[in-house]
Amino acid sequence: VMQHRGPGDILTIGFTSRCVLVVVLRDSLTLCYDLSGKSVLPPFFALKFNSGSHHTSSPSRGGKLNMSGTELLEGRVYEGGLAVLGVDMNSAIVELLDEHDDPSYADGMDISSRRIVPKSSAPSSSSDHDPTRGDDALSVSPFFLAPPPHYAIITPLPTAMFARSKHLSFGCIAVLPRQYSPSGRPELFLSTSDGSVVVAEANP
Repeated sequence: VMQHRGPGDILTIGFTSRCVLVVVLRDSLTLCYDLSGKSVLPPFFALKFNSGSHHTSSPSRGGKLNMSGTELLEGRVYEGGLAVLGVDMNSAIVELLDEHDDPSYADGMDISSRRIVPKSSAPSSSSDHDPTRGDDALSVSPFFLAPPPHYAIITPLPTAMFARSKHLSFGCIAVLPRQYSPSGRPELFLSTSDGSVVVAEANP
């Protein structure tokens, strides 16, 4: 996964409130570690490449384009996970959860959301498993019965559609954690080119 990638490919880095170290690369590849340096989740793309977009990931050092992740304009690690904004103005919120969270919260995720689980919790753990393709795997048993020690929920937000309809672009982003949000889900705040602020909710 890290082939042809180096320190210069890191867009942002930070800790969640539960001491998970999050490393976000420019093509939205996301790595999560505990304090001992052990990976707690397989690498995943926070914002998958949209074939309808004119923007692609930057060329790797090997000269090839990575078509699996969208090039990011900004990434923000917050206490509950991370949020990303692509150069195509699409965005996503990634919630990093663990066994201490209520499993029913994950079961109520948006229909467009993806769930990331450790490889040991995925349906297939074959040796030729591609970690950049297996990030959508759901656990075999009902999730609320056996949640893994760490997992993530990726909720894409259709902010690009809004930007096109209003003829504007986004710049900076900030996240309001779910415990402070009226909806009980995290909210993404985006600054716009016309001087306003747009709020996108990760509601199911």
